[in-house]
Formats: sequence, structure tokens, C-alpha cells
Amino acid sequence: MKYLAIALYAEGSTDRFFLPSIILLRREIGTSISAQNLGLVSKARQVESDPDPKRTLKEIIRKANAERSRRRREVDLNALYAPLGRGISLERLGNVPSYKEFVKDLTGTLTILNLI
Repeated sequence: MKYLAIALYAEGSTDRFFLPSIILLRREIGTSISAQNLGLVSKARQVESDPDPKRTLKEIIRKANAERSRRRREVDLNALYAPLGRGISLERLGNVPSYKEFVKDLTGTLTILNLI
């Protein structure tokens, strides 16, 4: 039996896909700072207007770290990817145009490969 492995990556969008998940992001970085004060958008589709979502995530983490004691100060962006990826709401993500395009492209590719 042969197996086919397909690597999936939404180039340039991974960080953008985490920004709409306000509650999850705040919980994972361990902050009580309001979404507005962190600079998070209220509507998922608004993340498309952010020219540098990785910088935005780093700034959110910087703000969260500033409120912590020195002992608990650092939250690492790279350590957030797995829990955010597991917990993000696909329904909310469905409101992000680049995610819709990613799903459409992925579905098309899997169809061409007769995998769906």
C-alpha cells in the first residue's frame, strides 16, 4: 500500500489566522488585558487589513508580558502555535477571506489528486 503525504502551509497567513480567536489568544498568553487594549480586531475579516500579523502578535505578547511579574514574564510566540492551532474556531476563521481562499485551494488540490 502506498501512502501520499501532502504538506500544507498557508504562506504568510498562519499568524493572521490566530488573530481572530480573541478569547483563545488571551487565554493562551495568560492576560486579562482587554482585546481592544491588546490591539485585537473585533471582526474576524478585519485581520486582512493587518500588513504584518506576526509583528502584531509579537506586540500583543509584549503588552501581556509587561503586566506580569518578572518571574512569569516571558510568553514565547513559537510556543503558542500548537495550542492556538488546536483551539481555534473554524467557524470564526471562516470569516477570514484568506482562510476561505486557502480552503478553496486545498479542496481543489485534493480533488485533482482524487483524494476527495
